[in-house]
Amino acid sequence: MDWDEDDRGPAEEESASEGETAPCPHCSADIYDDAERCPACGMYLSAEDAPRPGWPAWMWIAAALALVVCALMAGVQMLPWLFR
Repeated sequence: MDWDEDDRGPAEEESASEGETAPCPHCSADIYDDAERCPACGMYLSAEDAPRPGWPAWMWIAAALALVVCALMAGVQMLPWLFR
């Protein structure tokens, strides 16, 4: 089989002219702006399928629970001082 240097694929100028790229909102792989699905993770790129911004509910609950535990521990440390 004859191997030519020209058979490696499109030149950089040709691939750059195909379109701009942006990161996939699901896996952060570079994809073309006009792509319907990410070739890396296979997820659709519609607005309905985009990941929700912010913390998930379980993280809010864990943070609130940690604050309650810290407040209780501080209160227990203050008990001897209150009853002098």
